[in-house]
Amino acid sequence: GGVNKWKFQVDVGLAYLKERDDTATGVDLIINPASPNRLYRVGLARTPDGDRSLKTQYFTVTDPFGVSTTTTLRTFEQNDSYQLTALFGYQTRRDNRLWAGLYEDRGGVEAEIPLFQRALWIRGAAWDFGREGPLGEELSPHLRFSTRWFFHPNFYLLGGVDDPLENDSVFLGAGARWTDENLKW
Repeated sequence: GGVNKWKFQVDVGLAYLKERDDTATGVDLIINPASPNRLYRVGLARTPDGDRSLKTQYFTVTDPFGVSTTTTLRTFEQNDSYQLTALFGYQTRRDNRLWAGLYEDRGGVEAEIPLFQRALWIRGAAWDFGREGPLGEELSPHLRFSTRWFFHPNFYLLGGVDDPLENDSVFLGAGARWTDENLKW
């Protein structure tokens, strides 16, 4: 009954981050239930910003005279890893979309605006509002601005800037999006 009215989209993308000389990949499942303005999105992405950890170690040495000296060692590691996205979305009549929830393993928000009869999509996202840098300093939220151009109903080119407040990496890529109608064939 009601589940048959749901619409599904699968989105697969790959982007090359120029300044970092690395790639980011991702797959998303967008679920549009029978509700006219509610959306859900779950995804998995592999990014170079993936797993970050700041470790602080304290070493105390006591010399023969009983004087103790404590040394602090901080190490920062950042590795590629897979990150989960799970967002709740609101869709307007003109297909503008607002998202909120878990964005690449951290809390975040996103907005999408379609232009030219959905051939061009502009997207802005902000997440990881309390991230720490290599020295324990507080960094700005992670921002990403992108544009997708659907030159075919199922294929697109994308470009944008990732983390402009801290790293400023331009990226270019491509992707494919299939709807449940495409998958039925």
